[in-house]
Amino acid sequence: MTSTTATGQVAHEVAEDRVLRRSMHLLRPHRRLAGAVVAITLALTVAALVTPLLFGRAVDAVEATDEDLIIVLGLATIAAGAAAALLTGLRSVLSGRLALAVEVRLRNDLFAHYLELDRQFFQRRKVGQLVSLMVVTSTPIRNFVAVALPKLLGDLGTFVFAGIAMAVIDWRLAALTLWPLAIVLYLVWRMNRVVAPAMVQRQEYTATATATADETLRSMLPVEILNAQQERADRFDEQVGGWHRAAVFLATRGSVYDSAIETIPFFAWAPLYVVGANRVIDGDLSLGTFVTFTGYVTIMLVPLTKLGYRLWTTERATASAQRAFGALDRAPLIADQPDARDQLAGLAQVDLEGVSASFGGLTKALDDVELDIAAGRNVAIVGPTGSGKTSLLDLISRIHDPDAGDILIYGAPVSDVTLAALRSLVRRVGSTPHLFPTSVLDNMRYGTDAANCDDVEAVARTLGIHDEIVALPDGYDTRVGSSGVDVSASMAQGISIARAFVGRPQILLLDDVTAPFPPSIERQIAAGITELARDITVVVAAARPALLALADDIVVLDDGAVVGHGTFDELARDSRHFRTLLEQWRLDRAITPPSAGRGQP
Repeated sequence: MTSTTATGQVAHEVAEDRVLRRSMHLLRPHRRLAGAVVAITLALTVAALVTPLLFGRAVDAVEATDEDLIIVLGLATIAAGAAAALLTGLRSVLSGRLALAVEVRLRNDLFAHYLELDRQFFQRRKVGQLVSLMVVTSTPIRNFVAVALPKLLGDLGTFVFAGIAMAVIDWRLAALTLWPLAIVLYLVWRMNRVVAPAMVQRQEYTATATATADETLRSMLPVEILNAQQERADRFDEQVGGWHRAAVFLATRGSVYDSAIETIPFFAWAPLYVVGANRVIDGDLSLGTFVTFTGYVTIMLVPLTKLGYRLWTTERATASAQRAFGALDRAPLIADQPDARDQLAGLAQVDLEGVSASFGGLTKALDDVELDIAAGRNVAIVGPTGSGKTSLLDLISRIHDPDAGDILIYGAPVSDVTLAALRSLVRRVGSTPHLFPTSVLDNMRYGTDAANCDDVEAVARTLGIHDEIVALPDGYDTRVGSSGVDVSASMAQGISIARAFVGRPQILLLDDVTAPFPPSIERQIAAGITELARDITVVVAAARPALLALADDIVVLDDGAVVGHGTFDELARDSRHFRTLLEQWRLDRAITPPSAGRGQP
């Protein structure tokens, strides 16, 4: 047990050292600013070391009644004090700018990395935890890197050079005076072992409590319907309670160590006064030299008393950095290959060759699927719930990669195409609409800056949603989304579909897109999609009969395998699985075999 604990502690110390060194890399883009802060800190250290020497020389000058030297030393002391004051103010300004620059960079790095990660990452983590990681953890890191670290370097310089000066003056007296150093260093080591785990635990409780609050407030309707308010309150209380216990532990233990670290150095004065004063009386030291020595003891003890606070800042930064760098080190499962192409030529065909896939190590979602979709064709994928329709669209859009087989667009494997190029060629619309908190116009041309108002309006008219939009308070300029006007689910879906077409894709993936629409306008939307989708390769995951009107061909999936492929009439005649689906749909409404499909006679 002891061996395991010791090993874990060594691993923590190694990890801490690595994290702190990596934190230093945040300063690289701001080397000049960081260098200026360090230079000013060193200048302040020199000023602090010169001042006791000036005081001591002044005392000796008084004893020698050297008035000219007294005046010179007085002016030099004033100059040193004024310079120190100016440099301190300048360092505060520059340190503040450096700290904010480091914080902004870390937040931007985390956010940019989030945008590159795959969907599985976000499925396993709560939004509140990710926001907490990006916003909360950056502050301790920037305080350490940009503020505490330069001061720590200054403290170290002061301690080392003051100690050398004391040893030069009288090494025996210096040794007697510095005996508390060993105790302080031991307390710092013990404090590090005690507070570091609790610091990490407190930050973890902060993240989980933030995540619970976020997911609860985002889901108030189901929470109220399920009468789960008390359960959510209890969970939040438990997490906040854990944070409170960790915080109390840190405050209690930290105050004990801080008090000891701040108090013990003052015991150095006893041997200084007893031994040092006697040496002055005996004539072994001049009074001025004794004053200088006393000044060096004073400026040396100040860094010792601040070691507890410096360590506290360091541990907070380490705990934060471990979490932040852990997220930054999470490589996306879906990423560009080193030799990926950013341009494709040819026809927008889609081919699946022996594709099998399973997600999360569960039952296969797709099993040895062979499918050829010619450019400009429209294929509907149908099947019962869980048959693999959405999984197939995920693979084409490279949300996931297959376990076996190849997905090709334009005759090239999707893994050989950069994600940026793939996203520009392939647009996808799901059954759940999403609106960004901006105007209707900006929502519809989101990600397509080249689209103008006429392009947007033409798409809206074809889909039949133009009149609804102009009826909004500010028409196309009406702000919608989380901070704007509430719109119906069907209108939000209409805007989402329009956004896909405004982007002028070459390949369009539609996943049960008419689900939010009432039956009265479902066929209207389907007809608009058919009109806009001319010359576009379309793959439709159809869970409703209206979408079959889009199809040139229909593919039937069952348990991840293709069990039918043909036109509506062919499948209705020859496919038992397709007839079963039609019968299920007829339970909800009558279905008329479509005649509007582009592949129908």
